[in-house]
Amino acid sequence: MKASPAMKLRLPAIFALVATLLTLPLPARAFESDVHFGLTRWLALRAGFTQSQADSIAVANQRIDGGLIENLAFGLEYACAGNFPEVARQVQTQHYPSAKPVPSAPADRMVVPGSEAARQALAVLSSQLKGKEGLLLGKFGEALHPLQDSWAHQGKPTQPELGKSLGCDAALASSPPAARGGPQSHSANLSAAWPADVIDMAKASYEALRRYPAIQGQDRQSADWASLLPALSAFATASTKTQKRAWFVDQGMANTHFLGGISLPDGPDPGPLTWSGQRLPPLADSKSLQHDAPADVLAFFDELLARWLSNERAENILADMGPARAGPAVSNGVRSAREMAARLKLWKLRDHGAAAKLAHAPAPLSETQLQAVDRLALGTAAMLPPMRVADAVYPLQPAGPAPMPLLPYIVRPLTDFAGMTRMIAIARLRHAPYDTVGWIAARIGDRWVLVDLLASVDL
Repeated sequence: MKASPAMKLRLPAIFALVATLLTLPLPARAFESDVHFGLTRWLALRAGFTQSQADSIAVANQRIDGGLIENLAFGLEYACAGNFPEVARQVQTQHYPSAKPVPSAPADRMVVPGSEAARQALAVLSSQLKGKEGLLLGKFGEALHPLQDSWAHQGKPTQPELGKSLGCDAALASSPPAARGGPQSHSANLSAAWPADVIDMAKASYEALRRYPAIQGQDRQSADWASLLPALSAFATASTKTQKRAWFVDQGMANTHFLGGISLPDGPDPGPLTWSGQRLPPLADSKSLQHDAPADVLAFFDELLARWLSNERAENILADMGPARAGPAVSNGVRSAREMAARLKLWKLRDHGAAAKLAHAPAPLSETQLQAVDRLALGTAAMLPPMRVADAVYPLQPAGPAPMPLLPYIVRPLTDFAGMTRMIAIARLRHAPYDTVGWIAARIGDRWVLVDLLASVDL
């Protein structure tokens, strides 16, 4: 594809920027659907795959991040509230490829870009391809994901930083490295800050795409790698959904619904952001049918989430169900009502990319931060419209051997803290698919009370 006149004028500056950034020691990053679906599809087309073939590769690649029910895994469940090594190994294999499996110390499972561990899925697949090249395009897309994430997550994995009240098992947890942003920040996910990583990852992906054998004997004609660099550089530095959308449209990809949920601010014209590329069944009910959770706890969380996703003010919900009910005698481990109201508002903002830094900021929020939340939440247009819980969250399948129906949230017991018996409800919101949110309730007297709201960056 020919560069536009404006792009030609920018080429010297772009190449200078890339040359400079390639000399810097960059830390670990993560990628989102703009890379795993959009960029992968773009690269596949330039490698000579047909549109339908490129779609198969890109959709399967993106679904590793939760587009299939079996790929939904949560650090809050497998390494914090629970202990599920088999789920931790799945997360490691798909997103943090390393020679040494979990459970093991983070320093012993460093993620190396383009390593043998990162290419293991591709190597296994290559032995199965003969005569099935067309049938296994989806598996090829899946196998590209850990290779790409080996650039995203290079370095030593960390664990979620959730405060003293909820510790996590470092031998199981896999969160973005601390070198830039760490486990409670989306900075690792944003290509605009790390264009050199994006280009290195794209080159490795493109080489794998070009090596894929001919399908039904049809040779593919691929573009020269150097010819892709100007467009790749512009992609990597786009810093809003609006800019990403403009890039894809300019490259001939008019349908940019897949940008919904990425952790960039919307900008003035992000376009439609509802994507049908996932394969997740609808939830039949907003209420939880989790068999192994106490009925009174499920009733509490059912009511809390239903009221939160209505148009009721957060302050009114907390007056009935929040920290004020705890009383001064159990103030340790309980967030203030104002802090809790701010957190509830932050996770209901439509544009999560604009709110992510505040949503993941360590508690307690400062007065300046609290005022910033109030400004972001002004007006009904800023918030999600009233909706059912079933429509706001992804369907979940709890870890463990017991059969369980699909759930809107997963309840797990926590260790007692500050004399309180506690439970956590874990959910993934559709408008913030790269985070896991946890609402913590404590038994105070004869009732459950919301005492904390926390979240971790899972991908």
